[in-house]
Amino acid sequence: MTQTIAERRTDTLRAHDENITDRLNRIEDMLLKTTEMLTRHVAAEEQIKPALEELITLWRGSKLVLPILASVVIALVGVLTWSKDHIHW
Repeated sequence: MTQTIAERRTDTLRAHDENITDRLNRIEDMLLKTTEMLTRHVAAEEQIKPALEELITLWRGSKLVLPILASVVIALVGVLTWSKDHIHW
């Protein structure tokens, strides 16, 4: 049997429609998975945020403490070196 042009065109359109429907279904599935993942990420972020903010505060404080601590260590090394040279044990 030979198909008419209209029948072949209908079959072609039906195949394209099925292809597009399949692609849309896959895209919708990916969107649902992405939405679920984003929801979990936001929930985890809400739990982690206070601890992370505290860690950032400690880090910012350490930026001030480390130079002070380094200065104290350098001063102690200087005092020890001076005492070694000037005080005979």
